[in-house]
Amino acid sequence: VFVHDLWPGSPARNFVDRHLPAAFLSDASEWVARYAELDYGQGKTPALSPATRIAYGATLGCFPPMRGSYSLRLVHCSFTQAMERLREIVRKVCKRPARLRPDDFAAVKG
Repeated sequence: VFVHDLWPGSPARNFVDRHLPAAFLSDASEWVARYAELDYGQGKTPALSPATRIAYGATLGCFPPMRGSYSLRLVHCSFTQAMERLREIVRKVCKRPARLRPDDFAAVKG
């Protein structure tokens, strides 16, 4: 399975980080160091440290086959998504700003 828009801090990414740790993400330092120059329009990419977690693009996730019940995982994912929609409604009602995708190569927490 491949999923797009898994930028750090997004609800989907938080779910993946917590519940699908075997996922390979295109903002992994190994991937960015090797391939970011292909689509980074400003020449060379910044020097990257494997110890620093950075944001890169909208991030693509590749998920290996997993053990366990797919139906249970789907229910878990659906519940998490519903809770996030509720949080977004509260955010709008309280007039809080929306989450923004980090800039490319920005250091992120985690």
